[in-house]
Parts: sequence; structure tokens; C-alpha cells
Amino acid sequence: MGEYIREGTTIRDFTPDDDENTIYIPVSATLTEIIDRCTEKWGKDISFDDLTIEAEYIHTECLGYDLHDPSDNTNYLSITRKQS
Repeated sequence: MGEYIREGTTIRDFTPDDDENTIYIPVSATLTEIIDRCTEKWGKDISFDDLTIEAEYIHTECLGYDLHDPSDNTNYLSITRKQS
């Protein structure tokens, strides 16, 4: 996980890490950006039939800092390449 501490504080935030079969893209991405990320990761021959796309609401800000706060979560698209 791409964890970091906000400058001048002890507040921990993170961005989810991609792995061999999964990438995380903010939901604000355009379709062109999504296609570009998929083809960069898995090559131009990747088909949408080979992918599973799900929405994930991930706690990314103020880890361990305070009580639950919905604004500490970020919406991501989780795009996973199906195993052959």
C-alpha cells in the first residue's frame, strides 16, 4: 500500500497498490484513461471480456487518527484480470 504521512502531521493516508492482476483507478477517471491503464498493464490485446470491474469504497485518509468519518474513504474502480 502506498502509505504516506501528511507533511507536518502524524496523519497517515494511503493509495491502494496495483498488483499483477488488479489495478485501482479513481472513479473520476474517463473511459479513455481506464482503457489506457488497462492496455498499459496487460497489453493492447486485452479484452473487456477478460476483466472484472467493481466499485470499491476504500478507507484511504486519516488511518488510525479518529473515529469513523465517511469523508476519509475514496471511491475506486477495482479492475481485475480474470485468471485463465
